[in-house]
Amino acid sequence: MKLILGLLTSIFVAAALVAQPAPPAKSGSGKAAPAKGAKAEEPAPKIEGMEIPRPGGGFLGVQILNGAFKLNFYDAEKKPAPPDVARAVMRWDAKYKVGQERIVLNPGETNALSNPRTIRPPYIFKLFIVLLKDAAAESAEAPAGESYAVDFRQ
Repeated sequence: MKLILGLLTSIFVAAALVAQPAPPAKSGSGKAAPAKGAKAEEPAPKIEGMEIPRPGGGFLGVQILNGAFKLNFYDAEKKPAPPDVARAVMRWDAKYKVGQERIVLNPGETNALSNPRTIRPPYIFKLFIVLLKDAAAESAEAPAGESYAVDFRQ
């Protein structure tokens, strides 16, 4: 008897929950809509590829695009900036052979250094990057360049 009474109670409770109206759905992300005269928030700038912070306040974006390395430069607000180095040298342990691969990236696009050689997959390796400044423009107190070691995965 108790079993039947418990079963009937469960059925009535479930029917009551189904009969209740659903709460109104929230629109958007829960933020209040901006006033008519106010500008909508701009989305945060996105760095292409793997993001690497620089000690001077900027960022680097490393990616393999169409089989070639591309090194993009960004300022502190993550907006594209022109390269402040003459070239970059990259080194990594290739998975398809014994030894290391090395490549020099030269200025190509406005805010990037790139190379013409195709990089073979897999794109999972420890990548060593050295940024080299122009020797003629280098002053005595400025360092020759910057170096980074990152776990590259793409």
